[in-house]
Amino acid sequence: MLVPNLTWLVIEDAYETNDLIENILIKSGIKYYYMVAPMPSQYKAKTKKVPSLEEYRTATKA
Repeated sequence: MLVPNLTWLVIEDAYETNDLIENILIKSGIKYYYMVAPMPSQYKAKTKKVPSLEEYRTATKA
């Protein structure tokens, strides 16, 4: 490994850890700390933006 003392700090905006993410971290072989810290509701967006048809078409083009 090019960086011998690398530690990966992963903090997820959730109430519990995600098995998929944890498996990726384990397979990486890098030392890591995986924590959850839900965003306080006062900082969350009040409304969710619905993507326009144009944005949808652009995103689905390969």
